[in-house]
Amino acid sequence: MNHRAFSKGADDLAHRRQLAYERIAEDAHLTGDLTDAPAHMLLSWAEAQVRRLVAATKTLDEETAWQQLDPQLRDLRRQMRAAAKVAADTDNPTASLRQQLLPPRPTEKEDDKT
Repeated sequence: MNHRAFSKGADDLAHRRQLAYERIAEDAHLTGDLTDAPAHMLLSWAEAQVRRLVAATKTLDEETAWQQLDPQLRDLRRQMRAAAKVAADTDNPTASLRQQLLPPRPTEKEDDKT
């Protein structure tokens, strides 16, 4: 196995992930209406989404990867702006973001079904 080739591929993917996340994190309009805690929560959620999106480009060359990622990152920014706007207009922005972005927790009745 060529470890140098693996290392370069892993480095490329890490660099791609960093660039993609910076495109999100550096856009102050995405979190501008939120206080620190909900803004951090939104950015943490976005980072997880970026990791997932970039991981799906693992086997692609840079040009093809960015052709795939660019529209996905635009959609992610739109989703973030919408979630932030709704959350900022509530009494509890963190709870609003949690409800909008995170999967619902199973209820006790759903737990009993398994």
